[in-house]
Amino acid sequence: MTIALLAVLLVAVVALLVLVLPLRAQLQRQEKALEELAGLGFLPDRVQALTREVEARDISGLLKEMEALHHGIDRLEDGMAAPPPAAPAAASRAQSVRAMVTRFLREEGYHGVVIDNTDEELESERVDVRLRAMRKGAQWRGRLTVDGENIADMHLEAAFSAFP
Repeated sequence: MTIALLAVLLVAVVALLVLVLPLRAQLQRQEKALEELAGLGFLPDRVQALTREVEARDISGLLKEMEALHHGIDRLEDGMAAPPPAAPAAASRAQSVRAMVTRFLREEGYHGVVIDNTDEELESERVDVRLRAMRKGAQWRGRLTVDGENIADMHLEAAFSAFP
């Protein structure tokens, strides 16, 4: 009788471990992702500091705060553009193209990249990516041609005709 109870107890413990360990691993992955986003808590403070600088009309301080905001946004975009490292499934072609274009434009000094293509349009091996991005306070529009894993051509134009 006691052997049967011990066997039932052992089976229950093993079943509990089989259920709990995957949940624990998933919880750890989610905690790691949340730690990467912890810096977002400072963005409201940065916006308030920017507002104070604008009110004080201190241009040098304004530029420093804008750079700090752009740096925070770039970090956030990097985290969003790259596929999660713990994801078991491989990234789709559309996700790869979006991440490649965003990284390339960031290296060229653009930020706030918005890709106008649908995922189906980005699936082919050679694709023209229609996009909008910000650079030095101005909006730029145009296209990038992605051929395989390379940027083959870039054509961007500023959305303004001339400065006042």
